[in-house]
Amino acid sequence: MTLEITGTIERGSFSRHVNVVVDEQVVGVVGANGTGKTSLLRVIAGLDRLSQGTLVVDGEVWDDPLTNSYVSVETRGVGMVFQDHSLLPFASVLDNVAFPIRRSGKSRTVARHLARELLTDANCAHLIDVMPDQLSGGQAQRVCIVRALATSPRVVLLDEPLSAIDESGVEDLRMWLMSRLRLTCSHCVLVSHSRGDIDSMCDTVVTLA
Repeated sequence: MTLEITGTIERGSFSRHVNVVVDEQVVGVVGANGTGKTSLLRVIAGLDRLSQGTLVVDGEVWDDPLTNSYVSVETRGVGMVFQDHSLLPFASVLDNVAFPIRRSGKSRTVARHLARELLTDANCAHLIDVMPDQLSGGQAQRVCIVRALATSPRVVLLDEPLSAIDESGVEDLRMWLMSRLRLTCSHCVLVSHSRGDIDSMCDTVVTLA
């Protein structure tokens, strides 16, 4: 099964042709600022559209402007971690992680149980009842990673996912993240300026220049 995006991404005056293929693996995307790395993730997530070309995931067309084919963000089954730590401010860490599980159709009780198990597995049990505004940047980023993987998504998009994590905790979180990705057999695209992230987590690397 494969994710394949071939086409042109345009945002304002920015234009970039991309050709990226992702099997059930982690593909690293590197390049200087302004080369379209985050724009690539946004198109895969469905937040932006290709101006031309196709995005096909496991044989299903998610985006094709020529035929006006488009799969909505909500139905793509994508787990996303962007740099803005977009946690729900009015919900505890537990309920933030439970939120996508509930949206997948599980009851509140089941969703909270699964979220508690996942947070515990990720060494975040001590954060379960904490509100987002009480989290450090690194803690918020860790919770965002757990939430992104909560529903075992088909596609995982990571934009500098470990940039705010303390050096002492980076390796453990990398190992946990990789174990979850192997378990779910997800297509994963990782954008990072960290050579450590790229070298230790990625099966292959794409450079946008």
